[in-house]
Amino acid sequence: MVKRFLFVIMIFGIVVNVRAQYQLFNSDFEIEEWDDVEYSSGGWFSTTWSGIEPKGWNSFLTGTGDAKSTALGSLVSGIENVISKSTETYDKNISKACVQLKPYNAVIKWAQANLTNGCINMGGTDALDWTKNYNYTNVGTDGQYGNFRGKPDKIHVWVKFNSKVKYGAKVSCVLHDANNGGYMQDPYQNYEYVNDKNGSSTATTNYSTNKSMANVVAHASKTDIQSSDKWQELFIDMIYDNPDLNPSYALVTFATSSTPGEGDSNDVMWVDDFEFIYNSELASAEYAGTKINFSNGTATVDALYDESKLKLTSNGKGASIETSFSYNTSVLTITVSGNDISDNITNKHIYTIQFAQTTIDPIDNISDDLFVTVNSVPNDPQSDVAVTVEHFIYDENNYVNFILRDFLLYMNGSAMPMPVGNIEIYYLKLIPDGDWDTFTFNGTITLKPGSSSILFQGMTIPMKESDWQGPSLGPLDMTLNGKIKNNLIYVTISISIPGQEVEVAYGYDFKNYTLSSEYGTICIPTAAALPAGVKAYSCASVTNNVLDLVEVSALEANTPYILQKTGSEASYTILTTEKTDDELHTAGCLTGVLAATSAPVGSYVLQNLDDKVAFYLVAAGQQPTVGANRCYLTLDNNAPGVKALAFPDGTMTSISEIQAADEKAVIYDLSGRRVSKATKGIYIINGKKVIK
Repeated sequence: MVKRFLFVIMIFGIVVNVRAQYQLFNSDFEIEEWDDVEYSSGGWFSTTWSGIEPKGWNSFLTGTGDAKSTALGSLVSGIENVISKSTETYDKNISKACVQLKPYNAVIKWAQANLTNGCINMGGTDALDWTKNYNYTNVGTDGQYGNFRGKPDKIHVWVKFNSKVKYGAKVSCVLHDANNGGYMQDPYQNYEYVNDKNGSSTATTNYSTNKSMANVVAHASKTDIQSSDKWQELFIDMIYDNPDLNPSYALVTFATSSTPGEGDSNDVMWVDDFEFIYNSELASAEYAGTKINFSNGTATVDALYDESKLKLTSNGKGASIETSFSYNTSVLTITVSGNDISDNITNKHIYTIQFAQTTIDPIDNISDDLFVTVNSVPNDPQSDVAVTVEHFIYDENNYVNFILRDFLLYMNGSAMPMPVGNIEIYYLKLIPDGDWDTFTFNGTITLKPGSSSILFQGMTIPMKESDWQGPSLGPLDMTLNGKIKNNLIYVTISISIPGQEVEVAYGYDFKNYTLSSEYGTICIPTAAALPAGVKAYSCASVTNNVLDLVEVSALEANTPYILQKTGSEASYTILTTEKTDDELHTAGCLTGVLAATSAPVGSYVLQNLDDKVAFYLVAAGQQPTVGANRCYLTLDNNAPGVKALAFPDGTMTSISEIQAADEKAVIYDLSGRRVSKATKGIYIINGKKVIK
């Protein structure tokens, strides 16, 4: 009969294979229902053997090999009692069930009991022939291989072994990868087995096999478990053969004799609560080459903290070490987590080191808009973002800590911003530069989770740590440039996120756009509000040489506008960043530029000629420069002879007084030189300014 697997086992298998894989399935033998198994030799003289096995574990009955029937012995051998369920646990308050192993009569002699999470191969009559008789990882057969991905440091298991002879019982484990289909045998190399009944052992040479096996990552083995009336708690070290490799499977074996083929009718072995141990403690800690001594997890170092001088090691092969330094208290928190922390969240140890404190002066009242561009596309600004800049002196040099909290990535058209997290950079050296102090950073940074709540459109939204998406991105390349003066700061940050280049401009912007004349043009790389006393217009068309203006309430990024000063102030200022590019930003008839550009022939440029403000035609050879963040105007179908385009209020601009040139009149150019003929341009003809 084929070994039966219930649906509950399938569910547990999914949990182990996909999620856990740091412990073996049913390694405590507590699943109440066991599998009924049997094997029939077939043929004319068919013999059937039957027994039970704990779920996830296998005995001779579910083994393979040409010599299986011979190895199982006679019908009256008592094979059904080789593996059995027992309540003889090491602590009945902790464990309710364990597995019992007893040798059996294999006709010629008593054979040791064998239990594995893999499969037992019985390929020859000589039990010591390791090329034919072994346990193996049988990938592809349900219940005969153990998925595993951890890097444990020890095996922990409870064993009770009763025997009248001195040879030892065996517990072993081989961790291996998936190379060559994940095939692995145990023994994969010769251990020093106890091989006679007097307890003496003989070292043997390595054996070879014609089967290609996976790579061994680590192994653990104890082959000299001696008889005792009491339970023995065993901790067996994992020895890493290839520490740089990661395991995919674990092959575990329990046997009543460390020497194959040996056994006695009175032998009995109980096994309970097998588990892998993952260390999670500090093995050593040094600062500036000096050992740090902890008492109850705390220590003191009489020096200012410098991460580059700290050296930490753990006692766990796959353990991780995380540090967090509080610049307010000068306390370093060290968290050592075991390799199985994702399944066992309590497997960690926390240490603290009190470093010497330095005076930190926070720079207050820093709150401004955050302008964000993603893949060169500007987004709506995040208003009233606050940063913390802390100033302190270390080794007679000035430093700052820069912290931008609760970075929310606002994307155009999104209903909600993406919560990114905190940008925290410490120990940035200040470099004097005139009235300012500058600081820079160019390296990698891991974003931190933001606050437990955020304010969005007047609503307080609670936030879990996992809601902040920045930390999950891991280390990111980042460049930061900034400067401070008193309580003023501005910073630009460029972050390389996979698939995105995010640029952030913060604080007092790099550049002021000033409107001091009655009219002006503007095109800036950031959205901006209009100051009181200034109006803005878009222009999509021209009618009868007069601009068709449509008033707007605010300025959008990279969009050209015409401005009008309506207030009484001498000038008005609009803050923007100093970003420039060579692109043309066109909307309607207007084209804006972020960098100074020569106006194209046939376009119109805003000028004040002889107190007449208009958009004047650009002629060949007389192309004015359109300044950065300004605009020029173009028409699809220029009417012949249209030298200027007027504003709607003609009396204000007096465009109607501009006359066509009279070729017979006395003509002067604008430098006062008399010319014989007026070509294209502006001339003084009969005492009046005329556009040709």
